[in-house]
Amino acid sequence: MGGDAADLIASGQYRYSSAVFQYEEDSGVVLAIHSAALTNNPALDELDSLSDLSRGDVLTLLNGGEEPDMSDDKSAVAVLQAETGRLTDQVAALTKAGEKMKGELSALAADRDAWKKKYADLEGARCARRPRRVRREKDALLETALSDERMMPAEQEWAQKQSLESLTELLATREKNPLLTDAPGWWGEGARNGGAERRAEGNLARRAASILTNISRC
Repeated sequence: MGGDAADLIASGQYRYSSAVFQYEEDSGVVLAIHSAALTNNPALDELDSLSDLSRGDVLTLLNGGEEPDMSDDKSAVAVLQAETGRLTDQVAALTKAGEKMKGELSALAADRDAWKKKYADLEGARCARRPRRVRREKDALLETALSDERMMPAEQEWAQKQSLESLTELLATREKNPLLTDAPGWWGEGARNGGAERRAEGNLARRAASILTNISRC
């Protein structure tokens, strides 16, 4: 007998757990479970009233707390279909809202990329202008330094290779040639004229040295 039962279980014929229990006929609430056994036909199949009560509880929850008309299965199907339709509409609305948000995010991303490009273009133009500005400032600084002899013509080629910052710091440590500066008024007119003559001679000497330097480069 034991072997037959094992074979029936293995073959899937005894695949239901059927319990013996007490319940209230009006509500379907289980009061006590006495025993349970494997069977090929659960006892619940023979208790239509209890099955209807159990199914009714589920449909009542889906129907917003109102008791559905359980006169036939069509009413139950109608309630389930209505609930399915409501959930489907909610899913469709959420999907539509999600697509709208995707479109808005795409538009914002496009605006962001456009502003990033504008910034990059402006930054590129600013960086392109900077070398020209630095070169003009350096040329003006060198011209002044050559005029007051803080720098000699022989240093000009080397100075052109230095940065504007380092060149400014270097020239700040050098003193101008006092002979090329206007003498104080109490020296007299002759001293001032002599200073002007010396400046002219110095400028002429620097120009000559610059010409010789350029010739040697060629």
